[in-house]
Amino acid sequence: MAKVEVQFTKSQVGPFLLEQLVSYSGDGAQRAYEAAKQLFSTCTSWTTTGTDGTATSFTASALSFPKLGDQTLALRLNGDDSSTQVALDLVAVRKGNVICVVAGLGTTSILGSNSVDPAVLATTARTAVNKISAVPAEYS
Repeated sequence: MAKVEVQFTKSQVGPFLLEQLVSYSGDGAQRAYEAAKQLFSTCTSWTTTGTDGTATSFTASALSFPKLGDQTLALRLNGDDSSTQVALDLVAVRKGNVICVVAGLGTTSILGSNSVDPAVLATTARTAVNKISAVPAEYS
């Protein structure tokens, strides 16, 4: 497995945009995609506790998004703790033996509100998948 990642930040408090490409051998990409799809279809809410003891509750729901690559999974994850709300738009695209993940994270707190433009998320995902498609099969 090989992985590459890039992150973009508009300001110190966001919004944040992440792109990650993971190349698998054999049917690893298919298995990883199916596992993620299964996880989010059966687990749509959960709570995590940070190292400072703050509990954050999350819910996951489907996100309307165009089909890209061989398979596309698009989710909106909403998180809420006592002082901050987060919205994470997450798109996972499988193209052959590569999975491309694009995520846009926005926050609302006393410092203000910000979000990743859905058009930017779609353009970033489409550009990444097009680049994967341009790589000759013997190199992917």
